[in-house]
Amino acid sequence: MLMLILLSAVLPACSAGGSSSAPAGQIAPPTTGNASTTLTWDVPSTNVDGSALIDLAGFRIYYGTSSGQYRAKVDVPLSACNMSTGTCSYPVGGLAAGQYYFVIAALDSYGHESDYSRELPKMAQ
Repeated sequence: MLMLILLSAVLPACSAGGSSSAPAGQIAPPTTGNASTTLTWDVPSTNVDGSALIDLAGFRIYYGTSSGQYRAKVDVPLSACNMSTGTCSYPVGGLAAGQYYFVIAALDSYGHESDYSRELPKMAQ
């Protein structure tokens, strides 16, 4: 299943399409600290083929300190999203202050993952 993630607000005008550079298996955070940043995106309502998205279960945020190198991930349950407005906002914390690169993938109820959104560079403070 392929879903289209439209990222807005903090993640402007992104769409699905990317490939994983994250290593398989457990991904450890690249750093730890007291900084954070919040990502906000639109919840998709259709699959890439235009069919209704009926089994969206959540999202996975991948991030790292180098472009294209996502060394950490966090799963975001659908319950963290505001379905009445069609948006999701999630704080990513425990970061060292500095530049990070983020991509988001949608997850279905079977654990399948969509393509990545376009990468977004963002400062954690």
